[in-house]
Amino acid sequence: MEPRIEYAKVAPGAMTAMLGLETYVHHCGLERSLIELVKVRASQINGCAYCVDMHTKDARAAGEAEQRLYAVVAWEETPFFTERERAALAWTEAVTQVAQGHVPDAIYEQARRTFGERELIDLTLAIIAINGWNRLAINFRTVPGSYQHAAKNTGGSKPRAPKVTKASTQPMTRSASDISRRARPSNKQLHMASGPPATKPPHRLGLPASRRVKRTDQTPLVLTVGHSTRTSKDFVALLLAHGVKQLIDVRTIPRSRHNPQFNQGRLPRPLQKAGIRYRHAAGLGGLRHARRDSTNTAWRNASFRGFADYMQTPEFEEALDQLIHWAQKRRTVIMCAEAVPWRCHRSMIGDALLARGIRVEEIASRTRTRPHALTPWALVRRKRVSYPATLKRTKATGERTA
Repeated sequence: MEPRIEYAKVAPGAMTAMLGLETYVHHCGLERSLIELVKVRASQINGCAYCVDMHTKDARAAGEAEQRLYAVVAWEETPFFTERERAALAWTEAVTQVAQGHVPDAIYEQARRTFGERELIDLTLAIIAINGWNRLAINFRTVPGSYQHAAKNTGGSKPRAPKVTKASTQPMTRSASDISRRARPSNKQLHMASGPPATKPPHRLGLPASRRVKRTDQTPLVLTVGHSTRTSKDFVALLLAHGVKQLIDVRTIPRSRHNPQFNQGRLPRPLQKAGIRYRHAAGLGGLRHARRDSTNTAWRNASFRGFADYMQTPEFEEALDQLIHWAQKRRTVIMCAEAVPWRCHRSMIGDALLARGIRVEEIASRTRTRPHALTPWALVRRKRVSYPATLKRTKATGERTA
């Protein structure tokens, strides 16, 4: 088979645009293994031999099991994939074959429950990206087999450069390994997505110098996470990837009807086997009732407003002090149920920790965390956080689920 057009050479600007989307997908926080499975499955549906070859090579290089790669074409009939992966593959098939009847409601509801809104958008963009590459490779006949995965140099012998052929001048620089070698931010820059300017930045809580909390090297880091629909095995692996030694359960009712693996009677055992201590902090639980004279009226959601009212009480202060004490001894994560923090009261606990000078980060994936940002309409006074409506009206930011 002879290539028709070397589109990377003919239209480099178009390749820059395509790679921009690919770079976003690569750094969006979805697991790399999940993205590679999506790319393989979409390429199989479209019949893109070049892309199937590329992404099975990339998946193997990332540690994917041969058995799962062979079975992805019949994933519904095998027990090799997690519920999260199965939801992603079902969504991939529906979006890729959208002309055959659009995406069924059942598949959409399953995907939304599993991923939440933001991750579902990111997953859809990953599917859009691979479908675009499929159409380029198929229509312009990129030669299958010409792609070589670029291994990273880990300090040993110098990796062998891939053989350069006429076919290899085709756009093969869109894989995860190639994106990582392009102009991408460092790990430090990823960790600080909105990095500080050259001049000294203002305090992130907007506090005057007299009220700022000076941090020392002993200032603890508190991680946050939602268990969502993960399996116990995947959840424990996620925590271990971030060095977690202690999990604080901040659910008022520590059980889940739909995900019983996270019930208080079952969750501590796999955590203990992994060397992670389990604690239930009822004093940080949600499901609080709003006061009739509530001053936290920036929250229109009654549940969030109720928790904001509870944050003004001595009981909350005592529970927060206990959490900080625990976090000073062990690397700690607080856990609730929701996949995304903005739908969960743990984001408000994060606000309270920030007000006390404690670092807070949300676990986004096995390889990435996101620094917690103070809620835009939060008001910090004497290390206490409130959410008055008068402050919210002065903010030019969009609303969350308040």
